[in-house]
Amino acid sequence: MNKNEHHGLQQERRIWAVGGEISGDPEAALEELRNRLRTSMAERRLQQKDLMARTGLSRTTISQALSPEAPAPTRSTVIRLAQAVKITGREMEVLLDLLNMARDEAPASPKRHRYRNTHAAPIVECDPYDKRVHPAVDSSDPLIPRGRAAPLTSYVLRAHDAALAEVVREARAGASRLMVLVGSSSTGKTRACWEAIQPLVEEGWMLWDPFALEGADEVINQLGHVGPRTVVWLDEAQNYMGTAETGERVAAALHVALTDSRRAPVLVLGTLWEEDAGTYLLPRMPAQRDARRRVRQLLEGRTVTVPPTFSAKEVKAAEDTGDKRMQEAVTRTANGRASSLDGLPIVQFLAGAPGLVRRYLQASAPVRSVLEVAMDAFRLAREPVSYFDPPAREVPLKLLGAGACDYFLDHEFNQLPEAWIGRALADAGRPVHGDLAPLSRVKPRPGRSMWLHDESPIYRLADYLEQRTITDRARVCPPESFWQAAYDHLPPAQLAGLGEAAYFRHRLRWADRLWQKAATDGSTHILIRLAHLRVMVEDFRGAESLLEQAANAGDLEACGLLMSVQVPEPSYMQADLRFLENFDYRYDSDEGPAFGFWSQFGLDEAVLSRWEPSYRAEVENGDPRELVRLATLRELLGDQCGAEEVARQAADAGYSIAIRELEWMRTPGGHLALGAGGEVKRLWRYGLDADGTPSAPW
Repeated sequence: MNKNEHHGLQQERRIWAVGGEISGDPEAALEELRNRLRTSMAERRLQQKDLMARTGLSRTTISQALSPEAPAPTRSTVIRLAQAVKITGREMEVLLDLLNMARDEAPASPKRHRYRNTHAAPIVECDPYDKRVHPAVDSSDPLIPRGRAAPLTSYVLRAHDAALAEVVREARAGASRLMVLVGSSSTGKTRACWEAIQPLVEEGWMLWDPFALEGADEVINQLGHVGPRTVVWLDEAQNYMGTAETGERVAAALHVALTDSRRAPVLVLGTLWEEDAGTYLLPRMPAQRDARRRVRQLLEGRTVTVPPTFSAKEVKAAEDTGDKRMQEAVTRTANGRASSLDGLPIVQFLAGAPGLVRRYLQASAPVRSVLEVAMDAFRLAREPVSYFDPPAREVPLKLLGAGACDYFLDHEFNQLPEAWIGRALADAGRPVHGDLAPLSRVKPRPGRSMWLHDESPIYRLADYLEQRTITDRARVCPPESFWQAAYDHLPPAQLAGLGEAAYFRHRLRWADRLWQKAATDGSTHILIRLAHLRVMVEDFRGAESLLEQAANAGDLEACGLLMSVQVPEPSYMQADLRFLENFDYRYDSDEGPAFGFWSQFGLDEAVLSRWEPSYRAEVENGDPRELVRLATLRELLGDQCGAEEVARQAADAGYSIAIRELEWMRTPGGHLALGAGGEVKRLWRYGLDADGTPSAPW
């Protein structure tokens, strides 16, 4: 035993010896508790005003907790003070036992052996940063350490906290409950969950976090062992919902945990991005398979939205906390929005978002190009509909290097040094405020990264840049080097989704190449999509051959589609209307679409009209892909002028496929004003190249 270990052992013996000496004497226990807190304050040169900033407690509460004349403080007050002065682990347990002695109560240190799940830990032992609470921006206060070591900022209660508190109260009363907070990146979702469970600390609750578990099977298996008085921590719950099939299995396991009275109370808290929550809660369309029924039913009535901005009342409360970091954020914002960066909320400022955005906007050409490759890879992989695998969030080095070439201007590319990629990655990896970097190298867990094709290092964008890129670059189509690098360096599982993104932008040559490579994994759905491309260029023999391959592999949909390619004008719709693929939905008269056919599915003009607001809302929220569906919908409603106008908007946003959609729907017996006599079909039959010019036959 070395000197340090001996000193630690002696200190631990002294701690427990004191507890034995004062057993049965509440006044002595309370005095010892306060002495320990004062000693830790002195060692760290902290005063009561510093504790106010670190704990969010009032001056009166802190004074009474340390005063020999006042009654014993509450358990939550002791825990907050102990965390502020860096008392953790065994010493924290001693403080809580001293408090129980002072109240003449039995010690309530957590007993791990009472819980079957070995991945759960007492909440009191958990570090909020390990639970993905974002570190706040640096403070000028020299007493407050920087980065992950810094204590949490003072907490300001907001509207969603009331709903969380009610769920926690019901769990404390013995009922199992679930609540999911929905909001955009860095709005305070995870921090709100962390604050909500603090009252459970004094009751010895455990926290079960599946973050380190590998794959859905292990998560589902371990959920079966979660015991009573346990918080199930589903931060970024979309990571556990995965594909529709995986999400249904996880939802079923959560349902069992919540309804098993022998395991009650169990409290499930989760967070979701708005886009993912919208996908999971989207109502099933008529005649459409309900792929996320369990997930939707689990979440219905159990989500609360976290707004991106503070209200005026909340801003005032933040100013009154006495926390210098909160005050700094307030002085740089107005009504919850930053004065220097438009639309930036306080919480995102605290999490380092200002530095991330500024780093990107002011980046050198090499850094900007690398970041934009990563941004495009992320946003394009997120776009496809749910029957593709969910996107990975990591990007391999080879894609960043090879894909960046066409992001440079000519003079920028000619001036690049030989080792430019290494320097660019080092610069992009430098942290900004909040200990976050625009692009960080990550160490993948085995089997966790779908982007990982070989031993190439992988990188990940900061959360806030991921969020911004969905809207900021929504109208940008990646250049040729991006598609080529993706084809060369990404595994087939990811090429399927990128092929769909290329298709939506009418980059048909790249959609074909990417799907050809993706089909090597044996996906019959990709074979059907390839057949669709063959139909578009009137290669019916090629389409029939691809459909035969899919049918021979057991795909029933392909069997039905084999009949449709035999007619001169094959019927085919977009992914959101795929259930109509074997029927003719074109005009049957001069009066407009055949609503008599649609009525077979319970769809009439009134029903179709109700879809339009949701499409328009998605467009306004930054998803121009919905313009394609909106143009199709306007056409089905008989509004040809409106359909053409929306199709133009979609084309301007990079989704040129909208124009082809209308032409297919109007053939025969119609023409587009913007392409009379089949001009669009003649010029764009083979799609567009990456630069927007018509492609040659491929």
